[in-house]
Amino acid sequence: MYLNGDNESTEANRFFKTNVYGSGVTASTTASTTTYTINSGTNDVTNSGADNEYYTLDEGESMTITVESIVTQATVTTTAILAGVDAEAIQFGTASTNDTTRSAYAFTYTRLLDATQSGTASLVNPS
Repeated sequence: MYLNGDNESTEANRFFKTNVYGSGVTASTTASTTTYTINSGTNDVTNSGADNEYYTLDEGESMTITVESIVTQATVTTTAILAGVDAEAIQFGTASTNDTTRSAYAFTYTRLLDATQSGTASLVNPS
């Protein structure tokens, strides 16, 4: 399997796509996946740090990935909202050619995606 890296310039092409949930969440409440930390071991990283970076996961290998996302509220409001983040999709592909073929399949298994759900935090943007 090939997974797009965290340095893709188009966030929708990254292998871990985030979704914002919570009370009072609006279209201006966004989550940006900022970093991934991958366990050391036999996982190959190609074009590290480049826009076309990707990870290769060979048969029989495992990978542990820690994801850090930042949730922001762009709308000016004095009323706090409760917002958290979860996975919208975990994308992978069977060809390493480019970010489109590597993101050919969106893994949307609900129980796994629900397991990625964070807690909520109170956000206010008064200015």
